[in-house]
Amino acid sequence: VNGTPSPLSLSPSPASSGGAPGGGASGSSGSVAIPQRIHHMAASHVNITNNILRSYEHWETADRLAADSRDFFQNLDSVMGPLSQQSSMTELVRYIRQGLHWLRTEAQLL
Repeated sequence: VNGTPSPLSLSPSPASSGGAPGGGASGSSGSVAIPQRIHHMAASHVNITNNILRSYEHWETADRLAADSRDFFQNLDSVMGPLSQQSSMTELVRYIRQGLHWLRTEAQLL
């Protein structure tokens, strides 16, 4: 969906040049079966990696938006107190509610 190949789209690895064991013709193109557990782990790894990359993109976007709205966040910090990693969930919710209230008021949505 986002340009990263899925493990489902990967083709099986070619068998050794000597042909498949167990009577396969040496000229035929054999393949190696990937155990379901390995396939699941690879798919999980791709999913986790995509989520990490997406989170970095969101963080960079948030940084740019915050820099463009520095005055807004300085005012919000002065009224509500700045947030930190030690802020409680209650403090975070109050901070966000106040910011949303100001944005709605400015956009005359109230």
